[in-house]
Amino acid sequence: MFIRSAVLCLAIAGCAPAPYVEGDDPGECSDGVDNDQDGLADCDDSSCAAAAECDGAGATVPGGTFPTGGGGGGGGGGGTNPSGTGGTGGSLPSDTGGAGGTIGTYEGGWAIDGCKDGVNGTGHSEGDVAMNFTVMDQYGEDIELYAFCERTVLLVSSAEWCGPCRDEAPELAEWFDEYEEDGLMILTLLGEDMFGRAPDQDTLQGWASAFDIHHPVVQDDGWGVTGRYVPASFGIPTMHLIGPGGEIISTNSYFSESQIVNALP
Repeated sequence: MFIRSAVLCLAIAGCAPAPYVEGDDPGECSDGVDNDQDGLADCDDSSCAAAAECDGAGATVPGGTFPTGGGGGGGGGGGTNPSGTGGTGGSLPSDTGGAGGTIGTYEGGWAIDGCKDGVNGTGHSEGDVAMNFTVMDQYGEDIELYAFCERTVLLVSSAEWCGPCRDEAPELAEWFDEYEEDGLMILTLLGEDMFGRAPDQDTLQGWASAFDIHHPVVQDDGWGVTGRYVPASFGIPTMHLIGPGGEIISTNSYFSESQIVNALP
C-alpha cells in the first residue's frame, strides 16, 4: 500500500500556475473583455455559461455551440480546441436524453457511456455537475469527461517532474485494475513534462508504460482542467472526485482506497 508523501510538488512560480478563468471576478461575463485570454469573451466562454448575464445564450467552444437551455437535438461533448487538447467544456442540450449502456469504445479500450449527451454541466464547485472537457490521451486520441458519465471518475493532477506523483502512480494503476468493472474511471491529468512544458503523446505514453497504467493518461495543457478545481497556487499530486452523472463530490484533496470504493456507483 502506498503511503502518501507529506511533501507535495508545488505548481507555483517556476512552474505554470493554475490559469485564470473567465468569470472569476464579478462582471467579467459581460465586460466585453477576454479576461482569461483563451480567444472567447463573455458568454461565448463556457466558464460563463452558468452566469446570470449569460442565461439563454450559447456557450461557444471550438468545435461547436451548445445552448445552455433546451432546444435542438443531437449535440456532443465539450468540443476540441484547435490543438485537440485541453478543450473547455460547454453545457449540453437538456433534451438530448441519456440512453444507458455504451455507444462506442476509445482506442484505449475504455467504453463510452450512452448518457454522455444528456449531461448538463453547471460549474466547478462541490455539488455542481462538472463542465465537460476534451483532452488528448496516451494514444493521441481526444477523450471527454462526459464519456464516463455512468462511472465514478477520479481526476489526478500530476506532472512528469513530480516525485510524489511518480510514487503515487503505481497505486492508482492498481486501483483502476481492481475497480474498473465496478464503475471506476481514473484520469491522470499530466500538466507538465520533465522540462515544464505541455506533455506530448510520447510523454503520456511513457508515463503509462513506466507504471503499467491501463487508465487514460491525458495532457492537461497549461493546467487547463486542474485550474478549474484548485486555487492559484496548489500542490501536486492532488485529486478531484466526480460521481456518476458528473456531480462533483470533492476537489483538491486526497482520497483513500476505501473512500473511492464507497463512491462507486
